Amino acid sequence: MNIISLPAVGIDIGRSGIKLAYTTPDGAQETLPIIPAIACRSQLLTDHDERERAKHETVTLSNGEEWWYGNTAQIHGLSEPGIFSEWSKTDEYEALFLGAINELRRRGISGSIRLVGGLPSEATEQQRTEVAELFTSHLPEGSKVRILPQPAGAFFSVASTNPELSQSDVRVAVMDVGRYSTDYALIQGGRPVSGAFFSAEGVRFMVKQLGALVREKTQVEPPFERLERALREKKIVINTIPHAIEEQVASVCSDFGNVQLRKFQELTTRAKGAIDYVILAGGGGTFVQDALSQTINITPVTHGRHSIAVGLMIVANRL
Repeated sequence: MNIISLPAVGIDIGRSGIKLAYTTPDGAQETLPIIPAIACRSQLLTDHDERERAKHETVTLSNGEEWWYGNTAQIHGLSEPGIFSEWSKTDEYEALFLGAINELRRRGISGSIRLVGGLPSEATEQQRTEVAELFTSHLPEGSKVRILPQPAGAFFSVASTNPELSQSDVRVAVMDVGRYSTDYALIQGGRPVSGAFFSAEGVRFMVKQLGALVREKTQVEPPFERLERALREKKIVINTIPHAIEEQVASVCSDFGNVQLRKFQELTTRAKGAIDYVILAGGGGTFVQDALSQTINITPVTHGRHSIAVGLMIVANRL
């Protein structure tokens, strides 16, 4: 098969969800609904209908174990997302990648593909190599794989509709506010600036702080997912009783915004103040937008939560 005809796929396996963007055989660009980034070993289900549903979200790892991913893992495994370092080396991560490929196959993307994935900015070259090898081992012969820092995906997504960002003398700062980390990058002329990729605390920083404040208020610390949702809703239900937590949410969001503002100032120092655009991406971007918009102008991100996956797909199209 000619490499030009291979489907291009961008995959963003984040702690909050798997985002996928791909090209169809007729050249159209598509995205898949976000898949919960949760996986666990499969279990025996006694209900026939649930067994049938679970089959669609079951994959087999390289060690022969069967794992659930997505909604099935979330419902029946009572699992929480991985919020620890070196997540990409775990069985859970392998299961999520296989789940993503499974979803692509169910939509008719078969055979070899060109795939670009993303890792946090703090990931080493060795980690990127290991993930590329993992992906390649599960794809048909002839597939092409590349791994980039996640902020690069956000850049290419926005630059696809704002070509001035790729001009040779233009410097763009990217902030990708994710669940595990907030990843920073400095890009000039569409190329990453050496030494200007680094990471700071992600949304888990706020969840941890909010958990302590909620425990102080209610004597109960809810699960991670419930606390993260409470950051947006500013209320939480514990044992059927609703609790208003506007003050607690405001406090942790303020602290988080200050952390990111200090880290952004490190980036501006690295760029000697010569930054032309700032891209704020990631599901947690809204938590820091107020703190940042007081001092900088933010370029609106395109493609919403799929922005990184779409940008990675754009790169895959060039492989």
